Amino acid sequence: MKKALLIATSLFIAGQAAATETRTVDIIADVPSDTFYVVEASGSDIFSATQTMNYDVVAKTFAPVTGGITFQASAGSITAAVTGTPTLTGSDPANTVPLTVQIGNVTLSATAAEIAPASSAGVPTTEQLRVSATAGGNAPAADSYSGVVNLIFENVTP
Repeated sequence: MKKALLIATSLFIAGQAAATETRTVDIIADVPSDTFYVVEASGSDIFSATQTMNYDVVAKTFAPVTGGITFQASAGSITAAVTGTPTLTGSDPANTVPLTVQIGNVTLSATAAEIAPASSAGVPTTEQLRVSATAGGNAPAADSYSGVVNLIFENVTP
């Protein structure tokens, strides 16, 4: 009798196995320097998330990607430049859309441009980073486009 009860109990417990799921949370944390930093403004995800540049099929234009950035330097000015050529490239490499990158009202190129003069760089400043398709007059070919905009920020000290 004892044997039968023990076997039945073992089968009942084995039948109660719980279903499980595993999830992963990726976490990063950047602590900027007190003397120079360029970070996302509060509520912006311009650096930390993939951005979508929506295409308006009626107007045949791309909506710009924008996000706030905050920067400060304790001494000297702050400059910014793009590295490489900011471009969206289709799955067919012949399909490209040139991009224009601006911080505030400063259009960036491969040559460093001042985004905060030394006289105001000591105060945290928030500006909009804007990436837009350069108007070319023609609608882009139907394709799936992607690209990377690489920026370099420098604290130019006297």
